[in-house]
Amino acid sequence: IAYLRLEDAWRFADRLSALKPAQPKSGESRVSRFKFARNAVAACLVIGAGLLAARFYTATPSEKTYATSIGDNKRLTLADGTRIELNTDTVLKLNRHRGDRSVTLVRGEAYFQVQHDAARPFVVETAGHTVTDLGTKFTVRAEPGRIEVRLVEGKARLDATDTIRPQPSMLLKPGDVA
Repeated sequence: IAYLRLEDAWRFADRLSALKPAQPKSGESRVSRFKFARNAVAACLVIGAGLLAARFYTATPSEKTYATSIGDNKRLTLADGTRIELNTDTVLKLNRHRGDRSVTLVRGEAYFQVQHDAARPFVVETAGHTVTDLGTKFTVRAEPGRIEVRLVEGKARLDATDTIRPQPSMLLKPGDVA
């Protein structure tokens, strides 16, 4: 009778094992952990590549070129309210990088009415010089081997970018021609 009771209790205990969660086979848990780790690394790589591509796309400065032919002129208004008038036979490159307010005058003459922003100064680069706006209306003329800056209103700073023969900055006042 004791034996039969023990055997019955043993069978009853076997039925309870059906209620516990299934145990993975010995190599199965390693495989599932490996798959999870592999998938996590792949997801991180895809996200990283996407972020890197987005960073390069937004960091790449874009440049737009405006040109006038002989006898022609053109007026531009920038997003910040700055107005630029291009005179005849002029080429101007507008750097449209986020937060950047700079142009390059390749040749010709341009008149600038700059909307002043002390945090983001407006800069005109030409022939080894930079003209930085300090609340200004000015004209810049670029010819081979020569530039001319005429200040109409406000202030501007003229700097030479030549590192071989450095020159001091010039602070221009209304009526000055450099």
